[in-house]
Amino acid sequence: LTPSDLAQGTRNLIVGEPGVGKSLLMGKIRSHLETTHATELINLRDPELEKKIDAFLRKKGAQPKALFLDALDEVQSSRFPSVLQKLEKVSKENPKLALYISSRWIFVSRYATSFADFRFIVVCPFTQGQVSEYLLATGHSEQEIDKLRRHTMSFSHRMMVIQIPRYLSYFEDYLKKNNIDVATNASRNELFEHFIYRKLD
Repeated sequence: LTPSDLAQGTRNLIVGEPGVGKSLLMGKIRSHLETTHATELINLRDPELEKKIDAFLRKKGAQPKALFLDALDEVQSSRFPSVLQKLEKVSKENPKLALYISSRWIFVSRYATSFADFRFIVVCPFTQGQVSEYLLATGHSEQEIDKLRRHTMSFSHRMMVIQIPRYLSYFEDYLKKNNIDVATNASRNELFEHFIYRKLD
């Protein structure tokens, strides 16, 4: 699906596990809508959240509005009930507002009744084939990719850690700094240490 396909409708939940690209997808949809809508992106952890939402909704203009609210799952537990109540109120009182909210599955399932009218946009980890396509596109040979895949498969019984797009990009960064032999001989701890420092950066 393209950002144009995903920009349809007024109530949208972008759902997926950490690192799969929810925030990135939200940014792509926002970029697509900016030519036709007044848009605003607000992180739901922002202590000024309610003021910023109200200020955006009060803005005058002929363009329709699209509000993007990122990281529902990262809201502090002490603030979560009031944030959820605010989202329900905004949704109810602004039927023409295009509303996009991102979250992990666990929060959506726990508070499903608050999002009964929302369409789900599910962001999944890469398949192994997509991982190979990504690495091929960055200049690695099929032989190198097979070698890397055999090594990284040991990280999980069900899924390679590099099927998560965030970690795949970190892994590619590691490959740029080291050769294939170093990467395939790296321990799990060495790779995860690299991932942690990249995340901190």
